[in-house]
Amino acid sequence: MRTSTIVNISLDKLICSIPEHHDVFYDINAVPDYVFHKYFKDDEDADVLDYEDKELLQKYKSIAIFYHKTTGNRLRISNMRKRKHGYVSPLYLIFDSSYSHPLSCDEAFPVRDHFQQKYNVHLRPTGVHLATDLIGPKNSGLHDVVVRSIKAGKKGAPDHIINGTLYFGALKSASRVAVYDKTKELWEKKGIPSEVDISRIELRLKITRLGNFVRTLEDLATHDWSFVYPKYFSLHEPNYLLKSKLRRKKKHLLLPIWMLRDLMRKDYGIPPSNFFRDLLKEHSIFAYLVREALDDYRWCPKPH
Repeated sequence: MRTSTIVNISLDKLICSIPEHHDVFYDINAVPDYVFHKYFKDDEDADVLDYEDKELLQKYKSIAIFYHKTTGNRLRISNMRKRKHGYVSPLYLIFDSSYSHPLSCDEAFPVRDHFQQKYNVHLRPTGVHLATDLIGPKNSGLHDVVVRSIKAGKKGAPDHIINGTLYFGALKSASRVAVYDKTKELWEKKGIPSEVDISRIELRLKITRLGNFVRTLEDLATHDWSFVYPKYFSLHEPNYLLKSKLRRKKKHLLLPIWMLRDLMRKDYGIPPSNFFRDLLKEHSIFAYLVREALDDYRWCPKPH
């Protein structure tokens, strides 16, 4: 794993809305580079909707589903607000990606330009999911190591663990980190086998968290993401002091660091702040690789 782990950064999801207040009615057959598939309606499709779609259908009458002609990536557009939710954006777009086709600028910019030129509305980014994929040899146990190493959120421990996915942060918070086995997800949800192990750390961020640095798609295209590590997550391992304390209980070294933190507090009276400061070090392999990948990443270095 030491020499063969690589890190890829991608934009997994992009959410856009408009600042205008008037309703927008558009031609579903004219969205550039996308093919209309169907409408989702809450009274017809409740059984097949995921949580995000159900949330949208509380505010909008329907969701139009499109697929990109080249990549097959999905686009969802909601534009007919329910009466009691007149405060939400009149136009709400979610650009999804796939592992084989990370979301590119070429999928979003033409849509933004189309709505601006045709309907005089200005799509702006309001949320992103930034994916950090650690990739290693098949059956290397990579994801287990990432789970043991991750520190995210103010508490350092996950708020929820659902079907093996670690969630750091509340469901509706402005920032949330999800850690999951991407190899397993590809197989169970898509039926796609993977020849490598993929552990994904996904930062789900509302654009307001970026202050005034990202107002347009052009801003997002060239945005520097190096701050993500360690502001939103970091990767650690026990240092020599912690290893010496647990030399007779080496199996405890396989615990996630938030469990080690609790163990040190319970058995040794070491407060969490001292634990993170004195008994851990940055992961000797992953920390550098993730920092370097985030430093280098730009969604679209030369936007249109």
